[in-house]
Amino acid sequence: MSLSIPALTPAARPLAALLLSLSLAGPAWSQAHTQRFGAYTLQSSSVNSEALAAETAREHGIEPAPGRAVLNVVVLKDEQGASRTVPARVQARVTSLAGAIEEVPMRETRAQGRVAYTGTYTILPRQVFDITVTARPQGSDEDLTMSYRERMWAGTGPNSTR
Repeated sequence: MSLSIPALTPAARPLAALLLSLSLAGPAWSQAHTQRFGAYTLQSSSVNSEALAAETAREHGIEPAPGRAVLNVVVLKDEQGASRTVPARVQARVTSLAGAIEEVPMRETRAQGRVAYTGTYTILPRQVFDITVTARPQGSDEDLTMSYRERMWAGTGPNSTR
């Protein structure tokens, strides 16, 4: 059996690099959170911005810093036994245990027929956050909302405390 992987276009490389950086970081670096809503799946993960490869950070306009984390969100739709990413209106909020709330501006990235959303937020070492992500898939009148708890480590990424 052989596996064929199509070549990435120059436009697709930044999205692929970001997604690869977040996925390769592993449990010690980023913890993926997934919740199903009928035919849709909402996925979210966070990583300390310093854990991103310099090229990936530059391509996404992210300035790595010990006090900055990156939030990545995708919305998947199941169709005929396969999942594909779909456009959505995505909002995110990070709340510290002390009650400080930060709205996370999310930017859409499209490449190779895929869509993802990224944003950055402020962190302190060992700080615990409650993260709420809400997405409304294009063409849907339903909001998909998930919340989870994350502990951020400066310079090393999060360690989920869900």
